[in-house]
Amino acid sequence: MSVGFVGLGIMGSEQARLLATKDFDLAVYDVSSDAMKVFEGKAALAPSMADLAREAEVVCLCVRDDVQVEECVGDLLPAMAPESILLIHSTVRPSTAVSIGERAAERSVVVLDAPVSRSRYDTDGPFVFTMTGGDESAARRVAPILDAYSTDILYVGPLGSALARGEADVPHLRATCQKTT
Repeated sequence: MSVGFVGLGIMGSEQARLLATKDFDLAVYDVSSDAMKVFEGKAALAPSMADLAREAEVVCLCVRDDVQVEECVGDLLPAMAPESILLIHSTVRPSTAVSIGERAAERSVVVLDAPVSRSRYDTDGPFVFTMTGGDESAARRVAPILDAYSTDILYVGPLGSALARGEADVPHLRATCQKTT
C-alpha cells in the first residue's frame, strides 16, 4: 500500500518512523527540511504535498490545528486520486473534518477523522491510541497503517465522531458518540 505522511513533528515523526519499518511504500513531507532529512533512506522525500498525494492510496495528516489542516487539504485534495483515503490525525473541530469530508466526496476521496493520543512513553513500538470516524469499510482498509503505531484502535461512528467526544459543535455527532461509550 502506498502511504503518504504529512507533518513530521513530535507525534507525526514517530508515527512515520514506525510506518517506515513496515512493508509500505512510504513518502513523507514536512515544511521543515530538517524534519525530512531524518527519513533519508527510510522513505521517499516528497518535494511537495501535491506530489505526495498523487502517489498515495492513503495520506496521513498530522499537523497542529484547524488552520494548518485546511491549508494542507487545499494542497492535498486536488491531487488525491478517487478512492484514496485522507486520515486526519490532527485534533481539530469535528465540523472541520465533516466539511473536508464533504469537499473530498466531490472528488470521490474518503476522509476519516483519526485523532491520536499518546498511550505509551516507554517503547519504540506503537505508542498512540487512535479513534476513527467515517466510513467503516475505509477504517478497515487503513487498519494495517494504524496498527503500525497504535496500541489500540477504536472505530466510533460517522465522520467527525472520533473528534466529537465531548464536542458540542456537531450535535448529531455528539449524540452518536454518547451511544458508543
